[in-house]
Amino acid sequence: EARLRPDLDAMEYELQSRGIRARGRLRSGDPSEEILAEASEGDYDWIAMATHGASTRDPMLFGSVTLRVIRSSPLPLFLYRPHADHESPTEFRRILVPLDGSPAAEKILPAAESLGREFGSILFYLSVPRDARQVLPYLRKQVRQTKQAGVRAALATRPGDPGPAILRAARSLRADVIALTTHGRSDDSFVLFGEVASEILHESDVPVVVVNSRTCGVGLATAGTDGGVWI
Repeated sequence: EARLRPDLDAMEYELQSRGIRARGRLRSGDPSEEILAEASEGDYDWIAMATHGASTRDPMLFGSVTLRVIRSSPLPLFLYRPHADHESPTEFRRILVPLDGSPAAEKILPAAESLGREFGSILFYLSVPRDARQVLPYLRKQVRQTKQAGVRAALATRPGDPGPAILRAARSLRADVIALTTHGRSDDSFVLFGEVASEILHESDVPVVVVNSRTCGVGLATAGTDGGVWI
């Protein structure tokens, strides 16, 4: 702990110098358990994590720590994949929100709308259907409800396999963030970090906001940025 304290203090000072309220906490024990414990005990709205840990030989890319946190987190997570061509701060101007019509997928909506309201963003509700005509009424309904809540929104559809289609849409729509849940319509085809979510989280060029549709939800309707972010 003594070795880490100077780095933590330096990070806290740097954030405060930018006008960001910050406080450092050191905990000892299993990293994922301590992150989850701090998130539960503190007054936090979000957890923010980098997807890679300190070891380049065995990166913490959705491994023992990150995966366990996502599996059990009661809060939305902001996941950032560090890479050289994305050094500037993220601006939440354009948020891509994949939806498949299921209640599980819709659990991302409070978190996405919270970001949209806070930053004046536009939410793009995306569906990757076999027949776009079948989902347009649903997407229009979501757009209408979001606009009534005071957040800008638009709809989009893309053909193809969900994972690649979502990634292509993020690039073509110039999304700053992708926001999604870990489970969708079928737990067999859209499992926790399975075919779709895992591909997006591993390949996305932009940060990803993740809500675990099985464990997250308490307080999400009013979640914002007033409480705090555990990093």
